[in-house]
Amino acid sequence: MNNRYRRTEETNQAIDYIRANINKNEMLYVYYLSIPGFSYKNSYNETSFAGFENNVILGEGFFMDSCNRQDIKTIKENSPIYILTSHSNYKKERIMPLLEELEAHGHLELVYDNFETNVYYYKESEYIPEENPQM
Repeated sequence: MNNRYRRTEETNQAIDYIRANINKNEMLYVYYLSIPGFSYKNSYNETSFAGFENNVILGEGFFMDSCNRQDIKTIKENSPIYILTSHSNYKKERIMPLLEELEAHGHLELVYDNFETNVYYYKESEYIPEENPQM
């Protein structure tokens, strides 16, 4: 029997990728629409993952129309962090504001893509610009 994959629905392999790569000092942010698949695989209401304590942040909603600023702040404050996204490519406006803001403030990399179920890795920039640079 062959597996049937569905675009944006393949959280199992994405979760396996994160489990194999996450380190003790890293966090995992689970995008709002990815919570059901993640919770099914990791246990419901569980905030620990891959043998590390309290390293999971469950998303609160979408990012369009300047919504969900708190999640963006939380992601930045918990860098370095993996970001698990599924169901996000049908309506990209739901997640693009998050990705654009993270790219503007640090290093954001797509580290895993399986049938448009994506895992990003974000690390906040350590560069602090000078207030009055001299020429």
